[in-house]
Amino acid sequence: MSSSWKELEKFRIPLEEISMATKQFNPENQIGNGGFGTVYKGKLSEKWAKGDVAFKCLDRQSYQGSHEFYNEVMIVSRFKDSNIISFIGYCDEDNKMIIVYEYANQGSLDSHLVRPDLKRRLTWAKRLNICLGAATGLTNLHSNLQNQETVIHRDVKSANILLDEDLNAKICDFGLSKFGPKDSTYTQIFTRPAGTNFYIDPYYNATHRLSGKADVYSFGVVLFEMLRGTLAYLALPDEDNKNEYLIGQVWRLYDKHPKKLIDPFLSSGIDEKSFEKFKEVAFDCIQVDAENRPSMSVVMQKLQLAVKFHKEKKKNSAVVTTEAVVKFLQIHKLYPELRPYEDQIEYRMNTFFKQKMLIEEHECHLEEFAQGYLKFGLNREQGGIVYREWAPAAAEAYLFGDFNGWNRWSHKMERHMFGVWSIKIPDVNGVSVIPHNTKVKFTFKHHQNGGWIDRVPAWINFTKPASTSGLDGVYRDPQDPGRYEFENSRPSKPNASHIYTVHFGMSSSLEPGVKSYREPRVKSYREFADNILPRVKDNKYNTILMKGVMEHSHYGSFGYYVTNFFAVSSISGTPEDLKYLIDKAHGFGLRVLMDVVHSHVSSDDVYGLYGFHVGQATQDSYFQNSCHDDRRFFNYSNWEVLRFLLSNLRWWLEEFMFDGFRFHGITSMLYHHHGIEFAFTGKYNEYFGDSINVDAIVYMMLANFLIHKLLPDATVIADDVSGMPGLCVPVEEGGIGFDFG
Repeated sequence: MSSSWKELEKFRIPLEEISMATKQFNPENQIGNGGFGTVYKGKLSEKWAKGDVAFKCLDRQSYQGSHEFYNEVMIVSRFKDSNIISFIGYCDEDNKMIIVYEYANQGSLDSHLVRPDLKRRLTWAKRLNICLGAATGLTNLHSNLQNQETVIHRDVKSANILLDEDLNAKICDFGLSKFGPKDSTYTQIFTRPAGTNFYIDPYYNATHRLSGKADVYSFGVVLFEMLRGTLAYLALPDEDNKNEYLIGQVWRLYDKHPKKLIDPFLSSGIDEKSFEKFKEVAFDCIQVDAENRPSMSVVMQKLQLAVKFHKEKKKNSAVVTTEAVVKFLQIHKLYPELRPYEDQIEYRMNTFFKQKMLIEEHECHLEEFAQGYLKFGLNREQGGIVYREWAPAAAEAYLFGDFNGWNRWSHKMERHMFGVWSIKIPDVNGVSVIPHNTKVKFTFKHHQNGGWIDRVPAWINFTKPASTSGLDGVYRDPQDPGRYEFENSRPSKPNASHIYTVHFGMSSSLEPGVKSYREPRVKSYREFADNILPRVKDNKYNTILMKGVMEHSHYGSFGYYVTNFFAVSSISGTPEDLKYLIDKAHGFGLRVLMDVVHSHVSSDDVYGLYGFHVGQATQDSYFQNSCHDDRRFFNYSNWEVLRFLLSNLRWWLEEFMFDGFRFHGITSMLYHHHGIEFAFTGKYNEYFGDSINVDAIVYMMLANFLIHKLLPDATVIADDVSGMPGLCVPVEEGGIGFDFG
């Protein structure tokens, strides 16, 4: 045994302990496969590590073997770097070869780029930070630290960049790596080419001359993957609808149409200056002539500049002073009569900007804040399904349903900061324990009286009648061919909207001999799409306003007693049926607006969101303490309420391709008296003063700002009976931001 291996003896972990940690290499603990073999998750004794770790086990049938195993151990044991996966130990007993690493629970970068639900989490800021972290790790591999040999990775690709809980990048998989000379960037060594097609340096592949510039090329491919939002080996259609691959597309578009290389998911969150710096360094990396490529340290420095430019852009856009706000108040030109109330309008504007700035400071930016559905509710994440719920009033919480035989106590949730509960249900043999169409419920113990309360998850996107009473939540994740894919693009915004307002469940029928108003049944989304849409088009309408889209408790309410805000009304069909309707409307050139109810929630607690209010303080609740008849009003000052409602708007815009909204009943939002038993006369003092709900107005300003940021051509209508001045003035000019009222 060499002296180097003697030094590594302290890292040798007994096979018995690894077997116990992985439950005898149980498939339930399997989290992935690679060129080396199978990867398992488990817990070792605290002597070795705290928390979960990853066990990378050599498969004797793989193309990597004992040479790659010992090579990887020798390399990773030398580095302690936050951007290089941490080495914990190894085992080479009984013909087993296992390397133990820290567990990066968000999986590999490539999985985030290939799955839309994960890719939505990758904002421009996060992509920049991931790229900078990976560049830092590679720079440290290439650096001559303490006069040691350098390391050339030789297999840099997005699959070999792992992400931790905070999406920090970790370089991994060193089986093909080589020790290089002290100046590995420029000094070349001759060796057989190794790596992965689409990532391997063409110069190295052709000449067998290896230097650190080979890693630079591969990393340039990863940078363009991050910019384009796809993987290098996935075919992309070109302008003639012929397939091409990422780097070919880069060379075709870079000079004249570089912005076509931007991932559509980033369309509203990427700034010019950081984009220019990022694409510049990425393009430098993939130069065919290795001498024209920068070193990894230069790549890192340029990415640091891109991050700096993006942060400066955010900071400058967030800084607001009274003077700046006054400049925006074009509302005074429209309403000179509002001059006496200038200080109140200015206060409203400042409150809006401060709230927006806080969101951007703590949640990256408003658009990401409005993607709460990717975090809360039931979501597919690496190796399983994660369920999160905001329930500060809970002392204990569990998830149960079809997947565990309705065992209320087998799946206990963990409490985190701010009253958020979560649980991860790992896949078994690569198959989800919670399949598509599974009924689920959330139960929690009341923090004061100790009673147990069953509820439908707040972020659920479908419901079905429960076997006893009320509703069950339904987890939906339809796979091909069940997953609906939109075929038609959104129609452009018309100069004038001719709106057909409809509750599709009550819509008429073309069935011969049937008088629809006497027909004793609720119509479906597909019936409306197939039978009524052609008539709407023939009658020269260009827009449809749909009522009753959200799940609601009382059918006779026309959809205004909303219970489950992210769920379609199940009485008329499934989410795929509603998508079919909207897609078909777009095919007819019809824009589709949705009647959205963000003014109140139905008091039917066995059904939906209202049931999460169990007497707790308002800061721990979705709602105000006050209520009226069978409605309870939202607490718009609450951070999680803003996340919930703004995310709700983005969900309907992007998941279902709605073209805008009509906000129902906003009079009850604008005023603390909710417009109840108040006769508006049109005097301006009625629209200002203590009766105004500034928190609700700021929410509506945020909502309109967000909607028009995500979809500039959106149509947003306010249903107000009070005549609030400035309701349809843009937010930037001092108004609330609606298009029509």
